Amino acid sequence: MTLTHLEPEEFIAEAFADKAAIEVQPVVMDSGKAGMVYLFKDASGSICFNDRLYTADGAYMNENMHAELYRKVAMMNPVLHA
Repeated sequence: MTLTHLEPEEFIAEAFADKAAIEVQPVVMDSGKAGMVYLFKDASGSICFNDRLYTADGAYMNENMHAELYRKVAMMNPVLHA
């Protein structure tokens, strides 16, 4: 199983193509900013996630957050398959 981050347009296109059930998980970043991340399992069993953090203020992401968001989604992986 792999973990794949997708841009918003890619995320929607692949989720609809796979007819995947989209899940949402809360995430708190090290900076204290909290939001939601959207994920789905594709046809091959990989976890795909939208690489934006959706906060009350809207979609948020900066260059420094990509690695942190990837790491946090990877740590959530057992939660997604419970």
